[in-house]
Amino acid sequence: MAVFKLLSRTIMCYMHLEIRASSIANNKQINSRFLAEKIKFLKLWLLSTYNKTYGSKKYLKA
Repeated sequence: MAVFKLLSRTIMCYMHLEIRASSIANNKQINSRFLAEKIKFLKLWLLSTYNKTYGSKKYLKA
């Protein structure tokens, strides 16, 4: 579980930096479609990683 938490925190930090970079590039306007797609991908990736690592069929509560 600790590895999963570390992975998720690392990715969340990356996402935060990417969002800040995109907001600066777009004159401080965040492209909501871009953000929604990234979050959707992140959720699916975390679920698949968790299921592969722990063999659990339980879903993460978002």
